[in-house]
Amino acid sequence: MVDGFGHGGIQQANLLLITEYIKIFGSVTLIVAKKNYGDLELPESVKFKVIDLKSSKFIDLKALYKLRKFFTINEPDFILANMYRSQIWSAALKTRSSKLIWVEQNTHFDRSVLKWFVMRIFSNRVNKIVCISDDVKKITISKLKKFGITITIPNPIRYIATPSLSKRVDKDFIFVGRLVPQKNPGLAIKSFAEFCKQYKADSVLHIVGDGELLEELKQLAWRLNIYDKCNFHGWLSNVDVQKLMSKCKTLISTSKIEGMALVRLEALAQGCCVISTESGGSRQYLRPEKNEGTFIVDPTPSSISQIMHLTLSEKYWTEELINKRINLTSELNPVKIAKDLISFSGE
Repeated sequence: MVDGFGHGGIQQANLLLITEYIKIFGSVTLIVAKKNYGDLELPESVKFKVIDLKSSKFIDLKALYKLRKFFTINEPDFILANMYRSQIWSAALKTRSSKLIWVEQNTHFDRSVLKWFVMRIFSNRVNKIVCISDDVKKITISKLKKFGITITIPNPIRYIATPSLSKRVDKDFIFVGRLVPQKNPGLAIKSFAEFCKQYKADSVLHIVGDGELLEELKQLAWRLNIYDKCNFHGWLSNVDVQKLMSKCKTLISTSKIEGMALVRLEALAQGCCVISTESGGSRQYLRPEKNEGTFIVDPTPSSISQIMHLTLSEKYWTEELINKRINLTSELNPVKIAKDLISFSGE
């Protein structure tokens, strides 16, 4: 049972895990609470059954009856529930023989006290809670109080090609994320403007993503006189994002708060340097003290622009350091994570 395909990180995780589940089980049933499973962009070779609940509200008796009927007839071996609604529905309706895993992404940042209280009530029906980062795990345990069967398994990422030093463009930076306040894209644009002013005026910032702030960000770039240096790509597929990353030197990630921050990990997997604000999620993969080209910096244009300049230094672009950055993400293999989730559900 899956909800939240429209969320980039969850969508990417589900795409990779479902593909692996089908290799293991032969077929997979997806139950979606909204008609948005097409966002997964699964290859034609992947066959699975979809039950679309076509529900737009939390309490939907028709959808709940349909779900109960399916659970009773099919008795799923295990259920993965990613978002609040699918977590509560599956906990309320699951059969006795099914193993239920709640997968905590970063929805807890918007979750009200009442929602946490309801989760606490239903948590006695949950076999495991999987958190995608140590930060998410700490918050989840504190909110659910006595629930103790909590583990950390990060979201998987896709590796698409062996990164090459020769394809890098020495003046290209990239920002990837939904253009919403949480991702703080305005700070990335201001930092890039400062960088162009202080260091390298002919640089380019690739901005990948769509969202409510798009027009506001374009106006900001215009006011800062860098509009012609900002390439607004809109939404791109995961494969296209990583291909673009492989041509850039540095990812700028300016989020205010994160659950896992997959784009940082995907950039590392492409050998990029990563500049991050202290926003949680993937901090265990960013090791500034190792001098490998990963940086956690103050959320100011001046601080970020200085590190942008530093990441262009030749010392970060040896084959050895590129491979070190890539190897930081070695545990994010979708095959391993799919098997881990299955094994934990069977305990």
